[in-house]
Amino acid sequence: PQLETLTAAIRNDAAAQNEPVATDKQTDALPALPIAWTRKVGAYTSYCVADTDGSGSDHVLLGMADGRVLCLNDAGKTVWEHKLDGDIRAVACATTPAGKTIIAGSKNEHVYALTADGSKVLWKHKLHFSKAVHDRAPWWTEGGKATTKGILATDLDGDGTDEVVCGTGATFIEALTPDGRSMWMRQFVWGTPD
Repeated sequence: PQLETLTAAIRNDAAAQNEPVATDKQTDALPALPIAWTRKVGAYTSYCVADTDGSGSDHVLLGMADGRVLCLNDAGKTVWEHKLDGDIRAVACATTPAGKTIIAGSKNEHVYALTADGSKVLWKHKLHFSKAVHDRAPWWTEGGKATTKGILATDLDGDGTDEVVCGTGATFIEALTPDGRSMWMRQFVWGTPD
């Protein structure tokens, strides 16, 4: 009954705005997407789909609550895993001078860069935390920590390598060079940037 009520409300709202609404017959006509694979991995907190090794095939990177970064191939099989400190809150794949690089942000206030095969840590960066900001507005910081909220690996300066942009639970956006040095940071007023 609740679903029918919601559906009717959506259709009435769309009709009032003269917008077409997909009918059940239209949505039933859509082809079903086949499930390629399933895999039980435990509690994951983040994921990224990317060609992590330059092979042309996508991999699934999972940031795990137990601190692992897990890489699965296109058949769902484990390619590698690497244990880091703290629960992994964000993962990304970057192109750096070292080649394909896995970036992982943790609840422990650090961002890590791993080799594409997950065998070693290339660098580790502690994210910025401002006690003054926390003292003024503690509700905007996650327990007084600069936990990683999100990561974007992108070429900010057009040189062909990716910089790493991190949103933190300490109300800052911080950009890192491909080798993990701080480039700049900006405070995100009113909230925590994802």
